[in-house]
Amino acid sequence: FHSVASHLLRRYAKLLDLDPHFSIIDTVDSEDIIDLIRQELKFDKKSRAFPKKSRIQELISRSRNCQMALADVIARDYTGLEDYLEELQTLETVYHEYKRRHSLLDYDDLLIQVDQQLRANPAFKRSVQNLFDYVMVDEYQDTNLVQKSFADQLCERHKNLMVVGDDAQSIYGFRGAELENILLFPESWPESKIVRLEQNYRSTQPLLDFSNDLLKQARLGYPKKLFSLRTSGVPPVICRHYSAEDEAIWVVDRVLELREQGLELKDMAVLYRSGFHSGFIQTELLRRSIPYVVYGGIRFIERLGGYGGDLSEI
Repeated sequence: FHSVASHLLRRYAKLLDLDPHFSIIDTVDSEDIIDLIRQELKFDKKSRAFPKKSRIQELISRSRNCQMALADVIARDYTGLEDYLEELQTLETVYHEYKRRHSLLDYDDLLIQVDQQLRANPAFKRSVQNLFDYVMVDEYQDTNLVQKSFADQLCERHKNLMVVGDDAQSIYGFRGAELENILLFPESWPESKIVRLEQNYRSTQPLLDFSNDLLKQARLGYPKKLFSLRTSGVPPVICRHYSAEDEAIWVVDRVLELREQGLELKDMAVLYRSGFHSGFIQTELLRRSIPYVVYGGIRFIERLGGYGGDLSEI
């Protein structure tokens, strides 16, 4: 989305009364500009702790992606910041003015500028619509309202819009994604056809049976039944533990059980979503003197920076 928007803004800059040499700033740049403004306005000198620059940037971005006023976003998602509303609104106004004066566009500006110009500038809209005969959007369940509007307007003339997504995998609501975009797509495009991709080429049927049982409990979404030609496989086991330490002990106990059954350590793997989740497991493996290798990260003992004490002290 951002790449296409940047291309369109530069290509049609004169038509949009925009400096074609505008600079694009990333999230870190945005935070630094906000921090500079915050210091100039002396908001960071107040007796109470003022929100961090990263939180302010996140707040302004969510407001724009959700197409909600800053006050409404704070009331809905950041009630702890209500005492700072007036200062945050001032910061938002000055931040946008700073970007305008210096020909800067952040990531949100790229999408919003194109979306607004498509609505307000008929000549721009005609030119852009003539560039594309077909549009395909992947991971549509993670699009926000601005992205939906962008795609809809691109396809308003030829109506050749294809979206691919899974309503059961929407995980970016925290940054403005609207699940309703994919759930209500047939209402936005009444002539659309739904194609269900239910065959899974990666997983085994016992795992998909478990997933299907979960999907049956969903009150919203497109009904689907996943299947695989890989019919054999070990069914998943769900274990609930009271703490990360208990979980680590259970995992390592299982490793030892499997080794006793003749499975070699090199044929076992522990998967986790983020590196910091592995700390307790690595500590337990070290405690029991079980050798292991970390792929795609740094071993826990190496992160300690040469710690020379007893692991029982950690």
